[in-house]
Amino acid sequence: MEERLRAQVPTVAAAFRDSCQLASDSLFEAPGFAMPATPRDGQHPGQYIKYSQVESFLAMAEQALRARDRAVDALRDETAALMSDLDNVRGEKSKVEVAESVAVEEAQQLSSLVQQLHAEKAAMQAAMQKLQRESQYLTDENALLRNQLTMAMNEQASGDMDQNVSPLGPHTALIAHLTDTLSVEQDRATQVDNENMLLRARVAALEKAGLAQQSALVSCIEEGERSLLASGRRASLSPQAVLSPSHWRSENTEEDGAGSEAESSSGGGGGFSTPVARRLGTGFGPLSPRASLQAQAS
Repeated sequence: MEERLRAQVPTVAAAFRDSCQLASDSLFEAPGFAMPATPRDGQHPGQYIKYSQVESFLAMAEQALRARDRAVDALRDETAALMSDLDNVRGEKSKVEVAESVAVEEAQQLSSLVQQLHAEKAAMQAAMQKLQRESQYLTDENALLRNQLTMAMNEQASGDMDQNVSPLGPHTALIAHLTDTLSVEQDRATQVDNENMLLRARVAALEKAGLAQQSALVSCIEEGERSLLASGRRASLSPQAVLSPSHWRSENTEEDGAGSEAESSSGGGGGFSTPVARRLGTGFGPLSPRASLQAQAS
């Protein structure tokens, strides 16, 4: 029994609530609701507000509220779309900044490698010059030994041929000594020539490696510049530029001022004043980056 009563409680409550709502609605819709039975002193009955006017005013208010809600919802959706676009632009900008920092680090590493290659090339050239001087010295010494050997042979041929006193003893020993010395010097000259050829081949390989490193450096710089230009173009077309044009205008003005200062400090127009070149601290001048690096290598 108790369970049945508990099960009937929601039904009874709903019926009571419906009856109360019906009573209030019928009372509100009554013809004389919210109007005095008799007019006040000095007031005309036509000055009272009709219920139809109240209903029309409430309907207009509800329509205005609905229009306001729709406008607020549209503005909220537009704001959410603009915020998502702004987040995308910020993500792309952060990616471009990371790529730019990586390109700057690689450019610095390549610059240090190019400097090391130049130093090694200078050391190889000094060693090559030393070997060339040593080769020339050995060539002169070889010619001198040949002359001494020729003179000794001529003296032996024109000497006294006495049987008791044989002058061939000391001359023969001198000839043998000169012959051995000549062969040793010839071997040493051949070895020096071989080392000279190896050094020349190594210097040529170092020059090729230096040109490859310089080409990679120029590629990194050009890639960083293209990324910066692309990010700037996307940022100028993004909703962020519409939301805050003064911020972008001030940022572009600062970048233009920095670029003009870099150009004036580099000593003439036509020089590269990109952000990558300014961070590297190297002004290429009126030449292109590849031509400037090739001029430095030469």
